[in-house]
Amino acid sequence: MVRGPHVAEGKIVDVITANVDYAPTFADIANIAIPNFVDGRSFLPYINGFRTESWRAVMLLESGGAQSINRGSKNPLFEVQDPFDIDLLDNAKYTIPAFTGLRLAKNPFNDNGPLTYIAYDTDEKELYFLDRDPYQLENSWVVADETLKTKLDAWTKLLRAAKGQALRDIEQTPP
Repeated sequence: MVRGPHVAEGKIVDVITANVDYAPTFADIANIAIPNFVDGRSFLPYINGFRTESWRAVMLLESGGAQSINRGSKNPLFEVQDPFDIDLLDNAKYTIPAFTGLRLAKNPFNDNGPLTYIAYDTDEKELYFLDRDPYQLENSWVVADETLKTKLDAWTKLLRAAKGQALRDIEQTPP
C-alpha cells in the first residue's frame, strides 16, 4: 500500500510486485539512481498511472522453510530469534518445507492465464491455474502438459541462479 502526493486514492496496481520492489520504488520517489545489483524494480510509474513495457512476466517465489530459522547465528545482520519460536518450531508436527516457484501474471507458454507453480525440496510440486482456481485448491501438476512442466522448471532454475539486472531480464522472457 502506498500513500502520498500525486497517488490517486483507491489506485490498484495490477502487475506482480513484491517486497524486493520497495527499495527501488522509494529510491525512485527520492530521485536516487537505482543500482544495477538490485533485484527489484520501481513500480512508481504504475503508481503515477503509467504502464511500462519492461515489467516482469514472472516473480520468483522462495521460502527457506523451518530450517532457515536463525538458531543463534553470530551474524549481526540477522535478528536474534526468540527462543520460544525455536522451541515451537522444533516441536511442531507440520511445517512447510523449503520451496521455490513462480507466479506468472500471464502464462506465456499457452493461453491458460495466470498461474502459480511451487517446487518443494521434498520433490512435491504444485501448479494452479488462477483463472479457474483463484484460491489454489486444485493442484493441477499431475495432469499438466509435460512441456509446460519442463519450461516452468527451467525458468525457475534460471531465476534462482540470477541476480540484479540479469534477474530482471530473465523475469521478462521465458526460456
